[in-house]
Amino acid sequence: MSWLIDKSIKRVFNAFKRNKNNIWQEDIEALKLINLTLLEAQKTAVNNNLLFAKLLSIQIRQNLVYYGCIKMALKVVIDDIKKPLNYNLTILQKELNTFDYFNYLESIGIKKDDSISSVEINKKIIEQNQSEMVEKILTNWNFETVETSFYRTANQIIKDLDSYS
Repeated sequence: MSWLIDKSIKRVFNAFKRNKNNIWQEDIEALKLINLTLLEAQKTAVNNNLLFAKLLSIQIRQNLVYYGCIKMALKVVIDDIKKPLNYNLTILQKELNTFDYFNYLESIGIKKDDSISSVEINKKIIEQNQSEMVEKILTNWNFETVETSFYRTANQIIKDLDSYS
């Protein structure tokens, strides 16, 4: 139930509490039934979109750990969901390229946390591998590859019936 609906129902319940003389038991039962029906409708909507609900709960949990505040965690999730898919795929592409590049640098002997004293050694490694580094950067993840891979992976997850239990 949204915060607004929940607040509205509580307000009606409180209005009845303040005006106890004019309340009939049928009114109270009717409000309880409306409240229960709204809660069940929400559960049904979530259960009909279980994969989305699972991913949303994971994202909220991760944001809560990161931001330490549920309001900020929810705000960021909502902002992220409003962004178009191509935007998110572009960000994914950049992250994949960054990870690949740092893995490549590590494979030729350069680590992200190398100290300043190793600059000369790293400079020699870079000079020796310069053409290979340029080739690696130019042939890394492009948007079309990321998009195709994403759709393929998404469809595999969607088709997997275990995702819905």
